[in-house]
Amino acid sequence: MFPQFYSSEFIVNETRIVTGSASAVRFATGTSCLARFKALSGNIGSFLIGATSATCQFELDAGDDTGWISLSGLQELWHRNPSGTVDYLSVWIQR
Repeated sequence: MFPQFYSSEFIVNETRIVTGSASAVRFATGTSCLARFKALSGNIGSFLIGATSATCQFELDAGDDTGWISLSGLQELWHRNPSGTVDYLSVWIQR
């Protein structure tokens, strides 16, 4: 692993793949964590992330990465993908 992206102090390192959805979807529930979101490089559209279903405005184009975000749980955020189900978002969780 690359030290700038990985900490051995975390008990859980989990990765997930989220399929795009034209309508806003809340991320699955979970405990407090550090999360990192990356749009897959082969995506044709953009993923939008926000604090509510109406505020999904933080845009991730193909290959974009958020860096680490501290959350009390993934359910704090919503995502949508105007292209529908053809694009994917990877989520890396450490807690």
